[in-house]
Amino acid sequence: MFRRKRNGWLLFLFFVLILMASTNPAKTEYVSWIKEQALAKSDGFLETGAISLFGDPVFDSSTTSNNYVFFSVFTTDLPGSDEMKIIGLFHNFIPLQSFESGGAAVGRTNESAKPAVSEPRKPNTAPAPAPVSDPVPVMKNGGTVKVIGEAGTFELPFIGVSAIYGISGDTEPSILPSRSIPDLHFDLPAKYADQLAVYWVNAGEGDNSKGLIYFGPHGWKAKRAGVGANGSTGFTLVSDLSSEQPQSISYRTDGSCFGCAVTSIGSYFPDLNEWANETFPLSEGTQVVDGLNAVRIDEHTVAYSIQNTSDYETNGVAVESHDSQPFFFGNAEITNADKGLATTLLNIYLQKMSRIRN
Repeated sequence: MFRRKRNGWLLFLFFVLILMASTNPAKTEYVSWIKEQALAKSDGFLETGAISLFGDPVFDSSTTSNNYVFFSVFTTDLPGSDEMKIIGLFHNFIPLQSFESGGAAVGRTNESAKPAVSEPRKPNTAPAPAPVSDPVPVMKNGGTVKVIGEAGTFELPFIGVSAIYGISGDTEPSILPSRSIPDLHFDLPAKYADQLAVYWVNAGEGDNSKGLIYFGPHGWKAKRAGVGANGSTGFTLVSDLSSEQPQSISYRTDGSCFGCAVTSIGSYFPDLNEWANETFPLSEGTQVVDGLNAVRIDEHTVAYSIQNTSDYETNGVAVESHDSQPFFFGNAEITNADKGLATTLLNIYLQKMSRIRN
């Protein structure tokens, strides 16, 4: 009788161990879980948007996992937060400490870690390649282009846009490319694919097949587009050219302009404001943009919102590199009503800027 009971328990234990091994969660499951926890505890659009945009890569790069066959232990060490240890078993996750004490919220600012910066006054902005007084760009329909990403392949409207150039070449830049452009590779959600268009601006290098790719809402109008002599770029779309306060999206990079890049970095990265003023001193100093609420995503990136008097929220992402010259700065900013569309476009431009910086 005793032997039968023992064999029964051993058989039961055997099946439990098999079940544990087969339901031992992978790191990808953990990243999805902790991102959901962070979203549930987030406050406001900026923090929620930051987690939605950057949660997966941030949590993945900040987490180490130890697989013990029947269960796994995940250790997440986010900048400015306490280290968290989570046990994963049976496709579930059990914190070994309070989730709140671990501070697992991408985008939450650790107040004690904030560097002292000067009070924001007027922002310093790099000169735009195309000033407001320039003529409104000409737009031409160029058919469609394929955009391939994790959510699938989408056919987006393809629109050419004329631009202002800092250097005039021998060849007149065409508004549409001289030959079909290859498929584009960007991740975008299927929900918003039919609301987007791809905008093409001739690079102005004498080859009408080379251009710059931008994304924006389909049906919006180009307000300015330009390529500077130093390689800087700028592009702005608005919902209505006749409106005094239209919805808008803009993108720019500072090219090889040393002073432009340094002052822009200091204006949009508050923790680098002191570095900017030491690297490129100005009589009035480089100030943080008025009303800027910036959240560090990683060592090169911030997500931000800007307080304004518009009927719409202004949100953006900025990417920098200041470890060695040439420095890099780029940002994308959108003022609009649809938060989901804003998040989608900022994520696309983050992909674009990260590729350029690298």
